[in-house]
Amino acid sequence: MKPETPHYQLYDRGAQRDRLHFPWTVCDYPLAQAVDDRIVKAPIIIVKDDAEGHPKHEPEGVTKENVVDKYEFWLRQSVNRWKEHYATYKELGTKPVLFVMAEKNAFADALGKHLVDTKEYGFKKSEVLVIHTDAAGEITKKTLEEAREAARDIDAARSKIKAIVSVMMLREGWDVRNVTVVLGLRPFTAKAEILPEQVIGRGLRLMTAIGPDRTQTLEVLGTPKLLDVLRQQLEAEGVGVGVARTDPPKPVTIYPLDERREFDIAIPISKPRLIHNVRKLSTLDPAALGPIYDQDELDVVYRGTLRFEFGSLQYEVHSIEPMAARAPLTQELLGSITNDVNRRANLGAPFAELYRVVQTYVVTRCFGGPIDIEKEQVRSYLQQAGIREGIAKYLAKKLGELLLEKRVLEFERADYRLSETMAFTWRRNLPPLEAKRTIFNYVATYNGFERAFAEFLDDAGDVDRFASLGTTEQGDSGTRVRVDYLKPSGAIGFYHPDWVVVQSTPAGEVHWIIETKGRVWEGTEVKDEAARDWCARISERTRQPWRYARVNQIDFESRKPKTLAAAVAAPSPRNPQLPLEP
Repeated sequence: MKPETPHYQLYDRGAQRDRLHFPWTVCDYPLAQAVDDRIVKAPIIIVKDDAEGHPKHEPEGVTKENVVDKYEFWLRQSVNRWKEHYATYKELGTKPVLFVMAEKNAFADALGKHLVDTKEYGFKKSEVLVIHTDAAGEITKKTLEEAREAARDIDAARSKIKAIVSVMMLREGWDVRNVTVVLGLRPFTAKAEILPEQVIGRGLRLMTAIGPDRTQTLEVLGTPKLLDVLRQQLEAEGVGVGVARTDPPKPVTIYPLDERREFDIAIPISKPRLIHNVRKLSTLDPAALGPIYDQDELDVVYRGTLRFEFGSLQYEVHSIEPMAARAPLTQELLGSITNDVNRRANLGAPFAELYRVVQTYVVTRCFGGPIDIEKEQVRSYLQQAGIREGIAKYLAKKLGELLLEKRVLEFERADYRLSETMAFTWRRNLPPLEAKRTIFNYVATYNGFERAFAEFLDDAGDVDRFASLGTTEQGDSGTRVRVDYLKPSGAIGFYHPDWVVVQSTPAGEVHWIIETKGRVWEGTEVKDEAARDWCARISERTRQPWRYARVNQIDFESRKPKTLAAAVAAPSPRNPQLPLEP
């Protein structure tokens, strides 16, 4: 950041005091959090023993002449793991990639040649790419263009490359998704210490069109010392890395079966209906907003103080503890709140327009009446993170509601059928459940309750056919069935139903959208209402009855229903938790 830029000048004026983080600051996103959030693959360390079950020892005295013999054991094991991945992902039209990291360019040349020359490995010369790097880890000019071209194309179906061999510290030009097996072949010493991200970073990105649950793994093999240090470093960073001495279970491929077309279900795919009309900001009436000390979004610890010092007396009493440093600038405080509101409600509003709304609210309504925001004491209040956060949460929620508009229901695909669902892999709740009344070869379930509910649907006397929908929610594979709704934060979200069920009744077929819940979270009722509204509108447009129901685990397990009618029935007056069996 140059000294003449406005951001630098604003930062420099307050750099010596305790103050806000700037909204344009790039923050560190820990690997452990990324793994937990399933935005990257979860690393699994694979430890292989020899044929007699004894641990393999660290190779010593590795040279260009003997590198293949020294590392053949681990190379063979990694190729075998890659072959298993290849067989699985080939069904989805995707090609996994093996990434081998060597210590030196000469070693990489020898290992790459060995992969091609060993017939049982099955690699052609055009399928193995060897990348040379210099001492700093940069790709050498000789292979730079080839590496860049490969990086652009390797995830595409037209790419022939199945294996990459390079030195450890590859830094430039490698940003691909399809690496599923990483093999580290190098000694590990304190002098050559590396970061875990440099070992596994080549394969962390998620593959697309693979599995809707975003549960993908990266298998890491290598020499004993490297794997041991890698495990220690990952655990020190909070990454719950798995260590397996046997091959991890293969993911299951789920797809619709042609011979089960009688269990196909047509589901209209609707376009999103909700939008935030940010043009309303210019005409927003501040009277529609209440004082912050009356809002649940503000922590209780602040409510009484703010109500007393601002709400009741309409002026500030000077009994608070003075701040040790000067309060931040007014525009900095309001700018921080503005950015937080925009982020929470995902309004996409122009900063200047939203800033004016925030400024008007804080100056005229936030504390129960007009305040002088330039006073040191007022800015000291706004400097407290809990108060700023409470204001932002309240404004995001209220603005999300006030700016919300509903469009007329339109179809993206009025004739969509489950038989069009693309194949996808599944790793949750294995082994998968086979069922008779679904078009899919397996029913993908997340947990034991969903599995029990699927078994119930398969046996219920009034269920004609059903399918799991929540497992195909990502859009790059699956049905794309979703309902938009307003989140408690003020943002527009998308609810992906768990199940679609076709019920047989004396009056004809009834289509059900069903949500199974082990626990009711904040916003569940809002999703329920959105789903009911969606079903009502779909019924009106298609002249086909659509209904919605939420089935809670506690009710389902207590009642043990035998029919869908019983599972979705209204609560009994005698026991609101337990509907009566008809």
